[in-house]
Amino acid sequence: MFVLSILRLTIIRLEETPKFLISEGKDEQAVHVLRSIADRHDRPCSLTIERLQACGQIARRATPGSGWLARLISPSEVLFHLRGLFATRKMALSTTLVWLSWLLIGLAYPLYNVFLPTYLASRGAMFGESSPYITWRNYAINNTCGIFGPVLAGFMCRSPWFWGRRGTMIIGAVITMVFFFCYTQVRTASQNLGFTCAISFCLNIYYGTLYAYTPEVCARSL
Repeated sequence: MFVLSILRLTIIRLEETPKFLISEGKDEQAVHVLRSIADRHDRPCSLTIERLQACGQIARRATPGSGWLARLISPSEVLFHLRGLFATRKMALSTTLVWLSWLLIGLAYPLYNVFLPTYLASRGAMFGESSPYITWRNYAINNTCGIFGPVLAGFMCRSPWFWGRRGTMIIGAVITMVFFFCYTQVRTASQNLGFTCAISFCLNIYYGTLYAYTPEVCARSL
């Protein structure tokens, strides 16, 4: 992760989103980003600065100070964006469901990792050898299995068979729930490894989709 973070800052350059640039009054940069995307994918882009500005000006709010830090800590700025998340009935429902999703998964995940093994041990589960090698080997296998969950989620989101992102999250959550309950019957080290790998894979189907879906929902309030 350290190497990838350095590459992200030095080699891999990501453009800012056109929506954000336009909201900040940076029309020239927004047009440049859109045209760069079109050139990269061999698509036509007839948008010019003149045509963009002819659509009208963005009504920008007066914010305290000119820097990002002043806007970040401004209570009025925070309340403005919070009101946007509940601007309509549909938007309020969407925001509430997303927050509830993060609340429940934030409770379930640490409970599973911290308390469930203790619960199983109190019910006579025997996980066998507990050496550092076995612990870190299982940890590596578990996390490797979790990598492929978001990959599958990407295909599911684009498939008409799974009802888009919300359907993908529903399927991922239901399957994960089934494995969570089945995990309470684990009694051996092999069963423990198998079920933790399955849970990691299925949980990341939900996690990966929710990570991508949340910023999109919040961006509607900007």
